Amino acid sequence: MTKSRSHKRMIALVLLLAVLSMFSLQARVVASETLTIHAYIPSRTTVSFTENGDVAFSSNVPTAQVAVAQTDAVTLLSVTAL
Repeated sequence: MTKSRSHKRMIALVLLLAVLSMFSLQARVVASETLTIHAYIPSRTTVSFTENGDVAFSSNVPTAQVAVAQTDAVTLLSVTAL
């Protein structure tokens, strides 16, 4: 009884694989499309100072600049990120 059941399962599996292979042979590309994704990346600029007092500057804005100018008793830090 188990042999006939396993034979039936094997035949069903072979038929299923045959049907699936026939569908895959008939599959074709009807049309192709181009997907274009537009995204907004917000600007990010960070300025921090090391223990020695040096300026650590990072930004994803290509025109961003940092300038440090020292006068008599004042140090001026200017950050420009448009």
